[in-house]
Order: sequence, then C-alpha cells, then structure tokens
Amino acid sequence: MVRATGAVLRLCMKKIELEIRTADPVYVQIERFLRRQILTGRIGPSEQLPSTNELVRQLQVNRASVIKAMAHLRAEGLIDRKPKRGTFVKSSVDRSVIGVLIGENLSDETSYFQRAVCKHLREELMSMQDRYWTYRVYDGLFGLDAQTDFRQSPMFQNLSADLRNYPFKGMIQVLGGLSGTQASYLAFNLPTVRLGPPYQGTSPEVIMDYYRFGRESVEFAVRRGLRKIFYLRAIYEVSGKTVDLDGVDDAVRALKLGAVETRQLHPAMIGGPHLEQAGYEQARALVEEWNARGENGWPEVLLISDDIAARGVARSLADHGGEAARKLMVLVMANKEIVHHYLVPVMRYEFSIKRVAHELLDVLWKRIVGEPLPDLPVKIEGNLRQ
Repeated sequence: MVRATGAVLRLCMKKIELEIRTADPVYVQIERFLRRQILTGRIGPSEQLPSTNELVRQLQVNRASVIKAMAHLRAEGLIDRKPKRGTFVKSSVDRSVIGVLIGENLSDETSYFQRAVCKHLREELMSMQDRYWTYRVYDGLFGLDAQTDFRQSPMFQNLSADLRNYPFKGMIQVLGGLSGTQASYLAFNLPTVRLGPPYQGTSPEVIMDYYRFGRESVEFAVRRGLRKIFYLRAIYEVSGKTVDLDGVDDAVRALKLGAVETRQLHPAMIGGPHLEQAGYEQARALVEEWNARGENGWPEVLLISDDIAARGVARSLADHGGEAARKLMVLVMANKEIVHHYLVPVMRYEFSIKRVAHELLDVLWKRIVGEPLPDLPVKIEGNLRQ
C-alpha cells in the first residue's frame, strides 16, 4: 500500500484533487487520474499541463513516476509535448490504433489460430481499464508475389491509406512464412513486434518454445515405452537447423534412441487449407511406405508440429491406415484454446494463445513507451495434455 497524500493539482485556476492511496503503482494512479480528467473534459483540449517538476511538487511524488505516466499518455495520443513550450492536451482525441497484420485470410475455415489471436488481443486491450486503445486487422497477405502485386494489393493499399488517417502507434505481425522482402514492406517506421517462428533472417520477439516441444514429446513417448518415433514437421522451412529438431536430437542422445526419422511438409502454398491438404497427401504416402516395409515397418509414435496439418494427417490415417493406424500414437503440437475433432485419437502438446496475445502486446507497449524490454525472444512454453 503506498502512502496516502491529499495532492492538489492546479490547472488554469482549477483545483483537481488526487489522493494517492491504492495498491497500484504511483505512476499508474497518476496516469489513470490524468486520463480521466482529459477524457471527461475537466482538463480541456489544448490546455497546458504543469511541467514535470511542478507535477512532482504538487502531487508530492517521485520524478520517475511522473515521467512514466506522461510517457504512457503521450503513447496513447492524449497529450503532446511541444519543444520549448511544454505539454498540452491534444485538441482532438482519437483512440490510438495498433495494426495487426495477418498472413492468412481470416475467412478461411482453417484460420483458427489467427482468429483466436485477434480475439485475445481485443480482450487484452479491453482489460487495460480506461486506456484509449483499439486495433485494426489486415489479413490475406499470403499468396501475393513479393516483386509485383504485393504493394498493389487491396490489403496493402487499405493499410497504407489507414496509416494516413488513423493514429497508429505500433504493429503486431502474425505472418508465418511471409518472405523477408514482403516483411520489409511492412515496417512503416513504427514500433513492431513479430510472432515467430523465424524465417529468412528475421528475428521474432515472441515465439513458441519449439525446442521444448521436440524434446519433451520424445521424452514422453519413451516414458510410455515407445521408441520408434517419426516426426512429420509442419513448421515452415527456414534456413539452417531449427530448434524443434535440436530438441528432438538432444532427447535422442540423452535417451540413447535410434534416429528419429523426419519429413518436412511442403504445402503448395502458404496457408491453412494447403497445409491440411499437404498433411493428408504426405500421410497417404507414408502409409504406403510403412506398409511396404513389412510387419515392423510402422513407427510407434507420429509427432506432428501443427494442428491444422494434423487434421489432414488424421483424415488420411482414417481413410488409408487400417488396423495399423489404430495402434499408432499421434502427438500433435496444438493450441490450448482450440479443440479440433480428429478422426483418430491424438495426444496434444498445447500452447496458450491467450499468453501469446499478452506477450505480443506487452513487448509492443514497452517499445512504444520506451520501457526496458524482456529478454528476447519471449518463449511461450507448452505442456502435454494427457
């Protein structure tokens, strides 16, 4: 509990009283108080606020709290600092906007994850009490050629126009396998945070802990007495060896297993429908291959690193796998808040989309207001659901 003070803020001959006494940090109380005074009109448009030193004296608080509160209000677009003149309430206040850039078309049936990210981003913004924020979503970036029609696409044109008309403060990118060239078109000189995995030299700020998925999935299978493991990898290919494979390999060495055979899915195009179809076709080919090997040709465990790809795999196993498929343990990297109805039993290694949304907004907010960032990338840990 912070100490109680009966602080009086004097603005243009008005007395505005702020009593600091709640358990919230002092800067949060100052920020909340000033925001409400501005939004209710008690501190009017174009009215000048006291200087930092004057606010410290009047409110009887430390300087760092005042500076942090004012930085947050500037980030929201409620006040504006004019060099050599001071800090003023903006003449008109619009909600500060965050752009959310999505690779898939949200109208696609398989875009469960992307829609859930948007849902939880909205809930996170609504939970920020009276902060004056909203977001706008731009989807359908996949399938556009980097050299010709990307910047001429309706999505890109709409986004470019909105940037001229709305007070954007930052961008969240959920782009999957977008090319580095395309990603460079989306910088817009704004604070940005990107959800992984990395691709073509990019460095995402938030990423699922793929290493733990690879390692813990293999360890779980071995604890169940299953040692013949096959990994169907649905993470979009990137250059170099990736951490999910490092996790698998480290578990193999520690447990003294034979090599885990791995195949990479190659969908015809980026996007959920193509990934699901690629999973179906690859599983059909694998069933033929495993059957051709004879009685012991099938693995005991099939790891799949994407729940949409796993839908196609499960459908194919149900169509073509026969009795052997029913003995196979299928373990899928999945999303905690989304439940698919597969045609075969599956185990799920789940990541929380709600946590993804929280971390994306947290990193972006810190970039907007200039606060220290956490260690990057932020890794979202998953857990086996048995």
